[in-house]
Amino acid sequence: MKKADKKYNSFAYVNAIDSYEDLVAKGYTNEEVLKKLGNSNYLIANYDEAAKWYGQLIKQETFDNDPEYIYRYAVSLKSLEQYEESNQWMEKFYSLKENDLRAKNFENNRDYLKEIGNRAGTFKIEKVGFNSKESDFSPAFYGEEVLFSSARDTGMVTKYTHSWNTRPFLDIYRTGGNQKEGPEKLSRNINKKTHESSPVLSNDGQTLYFTRNNSKNGGFAKDDEGVSRLKIYSATLRDGEWKNVKVLPFNGDDFSTAHPTLSPDGKWLYFASNREGTYGDSDIYKVAILENGNFGEPINLGPKINTESSETYPYFGKDGVLYFASNGHPGIGGLDLFAVKVENEEFSNIINLAMPINSVEDDFSLIIDAESGKGYFASNRSGGMGSDDIYAIQQLKPLEFSCGKELIVKVIDIENGNYLNAANVEISGERNFSAVTEQEGYITFDPKCGAANLDILAQKEGYEQGAATYSITDEEKQEITISLKPLVVLPKSGDNLLAYLNLENILFDLDKFNLTVDAITKLDKAVQFLKDNPTVNLQIRSYTDALASKSYNIKLSENRAKTTRQYLVDQGINAQRLSINFYGEENLVNDCTVWSNCSKEENHKNRRSELIVME
Repeated sequence: MKKADKKYNSFAYVNAIDSYEDLVAKGYTNEEVLKKLGNSNYLIANYDEAAKWYGQLIKQETFDNDPEYIYRYAVSLKSLEQYEESNQWMEKFYSLKENDLRAKNFENNRDYLKEIGNRAGTFKIEKVGFNSKESDFSPAFYGEEVLFSSARDTGMVTKYTHSWNTRPFLDIYRTGGNQKEGPEKLSRNINKKTHESSPVLSNDGQTLYFTRNNSKNGGFAKDDEGVSRLKIYSATLRDGEWKNVKVLPFNGDDFSTAHPTLSPDGKWLYFASNREGTYGDSDIYKVAILENGNFGEPINLGPKINTESSETYPYFGKDGVLYFASNGHPGIGGLDLFAVKVENEEFSNIINLAMPINSVEDDFSLIIDAESGKGYFASNRSGGMGSDDIYAIQQLKPLEFSCGKELIVKVIDIENGNYLNAANVEISGERNFSAVTEQEGYITFDPKCGAANLDILAQKEGYEQGAATYSITDEEKQEITISLKPLVVLPKSGDNLLAYLNLENILFDLDKFNLTVDAITKLDKAVQFLKDNPTVNLQIRSYTDALASKSYNIKLSENRAKTTRQYLVDQGINAQRLSINFYGEENLVNDCTVWSNCSKEENHKNRRSELIVME
């Protein structure tokens, strides 16, 4: 067991499998052995065997329902085309770890197999003539030629065998040169005793970026764990030779950085890494290439692209489509190839490239010329010459990054039904999206295929925000209307509530304190406001004109205040919210201090009650 564990911990998975299987054959089987047998096969893409051992593992009474083993079992079952059982285990995985990005991707795309099936036939593929019996992958355009990585026999198989899979070490080859002799290796400046792979050329063809093991004096340099990490290097073309090979500054000795590709404008280098901050086994990052030749700080592409599993082998097409391999997004089996449109640093829906590009095995390292639709990718599917083979592809029809469905969100004023322009609409649940309604008061949105339970929020200045939830249906077009209620800006202390409500004061007939029909109509509107806003308190201030004596007018204004308050109380307003004050003929609204000098209408304006807002 110690010998088997030593091989396992040294990443010598093929040899570890032999040792663990010997233990099982001798009757020594426990949860730890089954876990490592499953992992060893899973990590070298031997998914049928991985499914076998994971299947035995989950039947153990001591198995603790570790979500990661359940996820790997579900992925491995896909390579056996046991999709129904795989989905059942994904249900289990979701129930245990619903916040996992992979679980969310599954939950939001339950019909992923149907979607992938609808996209089948977008490409056609064929074998190329430069594969070998060993591993060939990671093609790159090189003018009219192709660069690629290969573990084909270098004459040094015994000495330089890669412990992960017992294959020879990788070198970078080109398909040009003397075709009778087969592909040629690049010069010794590029190919050392370490792995070299994943080449990509700058737009001007003068700089080569590639992956190499951390090295020292041309050989391996290992970290404290005994692992030789991967790093990205660059080389410059001088007089027809690749020279000035140097390691890039954003690499590290305690994590791997690999598989470079360039953005269409050549200003960003994209790559895969398992550095600190990575969501899973490996994530896709980007780093700015500065004008002075230096580099910025690496930026993780985030949870839209990356998951808790592996996202790797990015390739950026000239049309702004980012391709990558993943076993964290819903797929057919193993690593699948995906595409996402990138515009203004925003990501479209992620789509699975479907068959025949994707298979039940690992499919990865795709490149494609956006104009001709021709390119290459690698796969370890059955029927090839070696463990990994390169296939040529031809795109037959454009990629569709939407599902042919449209969501229309309309925003209206709840009080009058008018459409609201310049309202901000935010949609979350599959990707962050925001837009502003136009004059007609709506925005359009392309939901992700299989999207469910999208949260929609609408906001506009002067209105309360509104929300809705969207679930996709079979309809090609769906409409959701969000009604916004105008914000109530409460009157300030000292304001006359009647003026706030665009009403005139409560007026009384000459020498009367009973309420008129007009006064009751105004008070009813005040009652509704007070019921809607229970924190608002009032002081009722009542007045008279200047006709009678001051003492008489004080008493008359008091009765008017009491009558006004009583009506409000009778309509359900708590008396504690209502105080009164009465001023007689003080504080006239006009210059009618001599009653006979004014008209009936002018004197009438002074016979009033005001509703003053208090703290």
